Amino acid sequence: MDKQISISISLDSDGFVRRACPTCECEFKWLYTDDDSEATEPDDRGFHCPYCDVQAQPDQWFTEAQVEYIQQVGLGHVADEMDKRFSRFNRSGSALTYTPGDRPVAPSEPPPEPDDMRRIEFECHPKDPLKVAEDWAEPVHCLICGATTE
Repeated sequence: MDKQISISISLDSDGFVRRACPTCECEFKWLYTDDDSEATEPDDRGFHCPYCDVQAQPDQWFTEAQVEYIQQVGLGHVADEMDKRFSRFNRSGSALTYTPGDRPVAPSEPPPEPDDMRRIEFECHPKDPLKVAEDWAEPVHCLICGATTE
């Protein structure tokens, strides 16, 4: 059985979502859009890290805190589904009974996203700004094409 659930991740007040490079592990933010027609697609190798320029696929950029939150919410949904399915054993005359155990506590809200980092605009992809660490003094790579800006 395939079941999809929707899990929200917090944005900062400018609409940016925090991400982490799967290689250098540095955190940055990219502008979130839920409109696929407005999203700029990277080439087949994926998005570029603004710090180290390594490319990775779109599903590789979650921060550790986001992964932990997604796992907790997912486990809560699995526990709910298990309780629904196994509670059918608790019928009168059934030789089997089901007693739910301790359930994982799913957080009610995603971790908040602070308004930090400095915004960087790119001439090559003006609809795809980034936010990088305030103290980052090296060139910043475009998320889409890898071009740098000073």
